[in-house]
Amino acid sequence: MPSERHNRLAEAGLVWLRNKLTGRGLRGGFEVPVADGYVADAVGLGTFQWRYAATYIGEDKLPQEIEGVLVPEVACIFEAKATRSDFLATFGNGDRHENRKYPIGDLHWAVCTRKIAEPGELPDFWGLLVTRGGGLQELKPPIYYPVSQSTLDHIAYQVLWYAKNSHEPFARGVYDTLEH
Repeated sequence: MPSERHNRLAEAGLVWLRNKLTGRGLRGGFEVPVADGYVADAVGLGTFQWRYAATYIGEDKLPQEIEGVLVPEVACIFEAKATRSDFLATFGNGDRHENRKYPIGDLHWAVCTRKIAEPGELPDFWGLLVTRGGGLQELKPPIYYPVSQSTLDHIAYQVLWYAKNSHEPFARGVYDTLEH
């Protein structure tokens, strides 16, 4: 069972992401199984505002306008790490979380309290967000790895299904910007 600090870090990751998305909003969830043996602490799906799309996806990688849409929807994976030992268990040299060493979504961030992790300790494609004041500060941006539409659809389905059907005590469900 995740600690309250862990839960707050996961939620802070989605709040941080929500502020960078368009008015179409954020669809997200907590403790979402995104692949075999891989349960992400938080997953957010949405479309970045143009300035953030240019930053995270790269202006040169953005498609031309298709039916009025310039920016693709992205799947963002968050791993909350409340302690150094939790961080090392996931991102250390062991094989326990081997699946964290390969991209499953478009963008990935580790969300930690200060001094839990250093940017160089993460796989290259992982970004690092740390607590600062009442919010988060990005110490390392992630590298964009676009996933296929079928993978994006699978992650979206998992977010919605797990939120509706889970009986886990921490399955807090879908985070909808209209409710907050």
